[in-house]
Amino acid sequence: MSMARSTLLTLVDEMADANGSPRWGTTLKNQLLGEAHWREWKDLLNANRMLRVQTCTATTDADGRIAKSALNAGSGDSATYFYRILSLSQGNWFYQPARYEDYPVSPTDLAQPYVWYEYGDQIQVIPAAQGNTVTAVVNQLPQRADLLQSNNSTVIFPDGYELILAYETAASMFTKGASETGAAVELLQRAQALRDRLHQDVRITTRPIRVGYSDDKYEWGSTY
Repeated sequence: MSMARSTLLTLVDEMADANGSPRWGTTLKNQLLGEAHWREWKDLLNANRMLRVQTCTATTDADGRIAKSALNAGSGDSATYFYRILSLSQGNWFYQPARYEDYPVSPTDLAQPYVWYEYGDQIQVIPAAQGNTVTAVVNQLPQRADLLQSNNSTVIFPDGYELILAYETAASMFTKGASETGAAVELLQRAQALRDRLHQDVRITTRPIRVGYSDDKYEWGSTY
């Protein structure tokens, strides 16, 4: 699941016929590559939430909240960034997702249902209490391509599909000044064709395929 950033940037230059061209600076190319990198990963995690999973712990503040940034991990090239909560628990208690509208005032009563909801850049945990250590299983994003420490650093992406990032980046370069939109459209079409195959791959799991009935057993008077 890797390719050096320098290799990807070389592919981008080849597709944009930009070898040695001063038209696009290194900063811009890195920025466009980084944006494409995270955009594609977010799409992948929406296609299959189990692609990148991490378990982390955090402690609630005085309002019973945890910062989303507390669910990041690592540093430098190995840094990972919170994207979505898959489960939240405290010991044997599992919190269920809820809406702010249902709990606008954060109750501290332990008789309340164990729930959580997003509150800006924080996660509100109910019952609200300070100092509770909760365990979160989350989707996480790898370090962005443009934030890697050097061109020799590895851009994390599924093997065999790295060209998607090169196509997307080169297409964005072509739209600069709206001068080569036709070439940009062609590259985006190539990216989409490869993306469709990738999403088909990530939606396939290693679990056995089972045939199930489309009706309900209770319609047949059965409880088994």
